[in-house]
Amino acid sequence: MKYLLALFWIVAASALSGQSLQTKPPEERARIMTDSMRIYFQLSPAQTEKVAELNLRYAHIMEKEVMRSGKNAFGKYTTGMKINNHKETELKKILTGAQFALYEKQKKKAMGRIWQAIF
Repeated sequence: MKYLLALFWIVAASALSGQSLQTKPPEERARIMTDSMRIYFQLSPAQTEKVAELNLRYAHIMEKEVMRSGKNAFGKYTTGMKINNHKETELKKILTGAQFALYEKQKKKAMGRIWQAIF
């Protein structure tokens, strides 16, 4: 499910920017994701810098381990979940309690929409 959340943020950031992120390099995806998170979670400049570094690092990891891995869909899903679990652990240390609660709330809403679209 968390891989789907990461996918949600990519799709949401893509929608906000009016661009398709699938064809963008990791640096561009990370920048767009950071910009959308900065606005939505009202990140401080210090938080924005840390989130930008986090998003860039994990965009490169996802590029290598998921997007260009050659794994089947299930392999990509499970790998993406593991990677996103690690990312969320780090993100929780950056965000305030209120920001992370908003993140969790949005994640729950996003998952509901994703599951409705699938089924």
